[in-house]
Amino acid sequence: MQNQFEQLLTELSAQLNSPLSPDENNACVVRFGYNDVAVQIEEDGNSGFLVAGVVLGKLPENTFRQKVFRAALSINGSPQSNIKGTLAYGEISNQLYLCDRINMTYLNGEKLSRYLVLFSQHAKIWIQALVKGELPDLHALGMYHL
Repeated sequence: MQNQFEQLLTELSAQLNSPLSPDENNACVVRFGYNDVAVQIEEDGNSGFLVAGVVLGKLPENTFRQKVFRAALSINGSPQSNIKGTLAYGEISNQLYLCDRINMTYLNGEKLSRYLVLFSQHAKIWIQALVKGELPDLHALGMYHL
């Protein structure tokens, strides 16, 4: 018998035409070919929530990092619903992450697929900017008021 997370992966597999299953850590990496972003998803214990995460890149120890933090706080503080995920910083790894926690109660494979596409698009904008040593184009994120 499949648990809720395994059932979602089965449904998501059908949506993406790609076999998905949890690994030994009960996590699954979904790679979107059109933007080459790897999104890790896993069940958040027995909470009924799904956790999604992407490593966006390492941040240098200079003033650019402070600019990235300010931009990330602007995004995190935005009420716009089309921005998916929360930006977080790992002090030990010096990495920027995009993560989110999604209630699985009313989630199915189709809804999860749509969500992960938007989530991966948000991640890709940050990844591309950080690789170039730039801040992301906030207009590309739909942030016209910042």
